[in-house]
Amino acid sequence: PEYIRKEILPEFFRNFWIRRMALDRRNYSQVIETTEELANKVGCSDILSRIVEDLKDDSEPYRRMVMETIQKVLENLGSGDIDERLE
Repeated sequence: PEYIRKEILPEFFRNFWIRRMALDRRNYSQVIETTEELANKVGCSDILSRIVEDLKDDSEPYRRMVMETIQKVLENLGSGDIDERLE
């Protein structure tokens, strides 16, 4: 998990969590699935802390992608490791 946290997550979010991905249906679902799997490896708080601010984005499709990801991650892992501020 430490390798994923340090090496993979920053690049993944920088390159794939962009507005353009939310507009393409194929990419949209693959980004959500991949983020879900990464959350299974490193825990939900690492993932959610990176995307929760994107709920304030101007792009409606992007906000929808963020919300769908948050729902799926919380369904899979629950909210046990989320601190109060993030919640």
